[in-house]
Amino acid sequence: MLTGVTLFIGIISVRDYIFYKRYLYILFLCILIETIGVLLPFINLGLYLNLISRIPGETREWAVQFLSIGRSSGFTSQVAIAGFFMALGLAIIFNYLLFNSVSKTTKWCLTITYFIIFAALLITGKRGVAVGTVIASLYILYINNKLSLKNILLGGIVILILGALMLTSLSDVSEIEQTLHRFEFENDGTDMTSGRGELAKLAWKLFSSNPIFGIGYGCFGWFSEKGAHNVYLQLLCETGVGGFIIFITFITLN
Repeated sequence: MLTGVTLFIGIISVRDYIFYKRYLYILFLCILIETIGVLLPFINLGLYLNLISRIPGETREWAVQFLSIGRSSGFTSQVAIAGFFMALGLAIIFNYLLFNSVSKTTKWCLTITYFIIFAALLITGKRGVAVGTVIASLYILYINNKLSLKNILLGGIVILILGALMLTSLSDVSEIEQTLHRFEFENDGTDMTSGRGELAKLAWKLFSSNPIFGIGYGCFGWFSEKGAHNVYLQLLCETGVGGFIIFITFITLN
């Protein structure tokens, strides 16, 4: 059902631009609600627990489990889902400001909202999503010829000021401090990938042994229940060069 809904939204969005614009507003509203959910445990824990206890399924159990390790999944059962919502919110604001003429008041409101959502993203603990969002934003600026020296300086100044304010005001939030710390290298030699680097090495080793047809779709699960944590490497490993080319062709064309 979820796949069908996703395909339906994609098809309608291509054929009906008005629907696409309206859909973005609805999606952004949902993102703001999820942002509140991510931040609420640190504002009013009792209210947060009361609200998520009303959500069907095991959302409350998972949310409490994530809170116990210093992360927040908001009104969802997974920090990965919450992080994805945050990334969508950042993308919508970023592109809206980039491609639309807005008043100064609207620009400042959206910019502040952007940093609030980014703070929520850090609280989810999803480092890869945070880094990917920054890289994607820079790429969008580059392909649209927006990386002029003036824009870099102005944007840099705004980011530094708001970033400094955010870090100063949120420096006591252990969850954000913990997420930032996970970008560092530990003294015991552990890298910041939390073991994903070893999975990547394993996937590449398996690909090297079966480069044409791979080891078989889904078979990386024999070596790790977590998967390779990298779609591209896992496809190379499981389906070989042939399957990877088919996949990457669709990605590139879109």
